[in-house]
Amino acid sequence: MSREFYNCIKAAFKVGIIAAVINLIWFIAARIIFLIDYPSVKWYFVLIATMLPILLGGVVYYLIYTVTRYHRIVFVIGSMVLLVCSLLAGPLSPILPDGSPSTKDFMILTIPMHCVAAFMAAFALPVWNHLNPPAPQAEHA
Repeated sequence: MSREFYNCIKAAFKVGIIAAVINLIWFIAARIIFLIDYPSVKWYFVLIATMLPILLGGVVYYLIYTVTRYHRIVFVIGSMVLLVCSLLAGPLSPILPDGSPSTKDFMILTIPMHCVAAFMAAFALPVWNHLNPPAPQAEHA
């Protein structure tokens, strides 16, 4: 495994943990403050649904990083496009994946979670990846 790939995954893991904690806090706060309760949405679903896309984003960032020197801007634009697509397919869709109609409570619960995960991935992952120490360069004689 290359050092660059390791740095991308390490940054994605850290960003994913922070985004997951923020989303779990929002999940709990929405239940307490807004009395939003979806029995089918469990805390571990929130954790997994936040962590997996960000870890996948780390792999995608690595691939973009190896292909172009404009990796940050390409990754940010791609992340924002995916955010819009996920909002249209999920919380803003009139019918939920289980076939039930979408409600305002579901939108209040999930739209901030989508935005937290997307913005953390788009803006924190590239920065934190570059805060990792660079790979040592081999000296040629």
